[in-house]
Amino acid sequence: MRALVIGGETGPGWAAARYLAARGYDVAVQHAGTAASMMQLLNEIRALGRRAVAVTEDQSNIGACAGPVARAAAALGGPVTCLVHADTTGVSGALPEQGGTLALTQQLAAQMGPACVDAQGERRAQASMIILIDRGCAGRGAARPATDQARHALTQLTQTAALAFAPAIRVNAIGIDAVQPGRTGLSGGYDDADFDDLLAALGYLDDSHAVTGQMLCVRV
Repeated sequence: MRALVIGGETGPGWAAARYLAARGYDVAVQHAGTAASMMQLLNEIRALGRRAVAVTEDQSNIGACAGPVARAAAALGGPVTCLVHADTTGVSGALPEQGGTLALTQQLAAQMGPACVDAQGERRAQASMIILIDRGCAGRGAARPATDQARHALTQLTQTAALAFAPAIRVNAIGIDAVQPGRTGLSGGYDDADFDDLLAALGYLDDSHAVTGQMLCVRV
């Protein structure tokens, strides 16, 4: 089994990469942190007995962001069938971001398509995309309506992508709320965080082959 984690420098992305390795996946990581941090994550994955590779990040345009999936497949020696997208930052109360996030999700899912279809066009395996979303629960007062609207838009994003790529690709999301006010789900500051609920949700979605278009909500 092969997985790609985009946003491995984030706390949730880092935890997801190690968790998938523990579940038997070889893992490719797109990591925007330091080289030392990336190597530490790769070594932790390898310590679990799985292959670990880094794929380069290209944020120059949305179209280029689909590239890591193909590069991950090449580096791992076969198609990626699980993708965790933990790099959807800046969405809390920022509705214009949703269009870009949906476009990126669609392009990443399109790259995963060949993993699910054989030469005759018949489905042979089901791929899974799981989006880790900062739900921005720190929004209070005047910011709350915009936050609620962003949450609704993110739920619709997941459902739209799920409908677009069913049945070969399942698209689900995990909405992350920070327990402490002022913390956001994907911007770091998680050295002492408890990721048990997040990883339980990730495992459930990875195992549930009939579930798509859903968003589970957890706190860390």
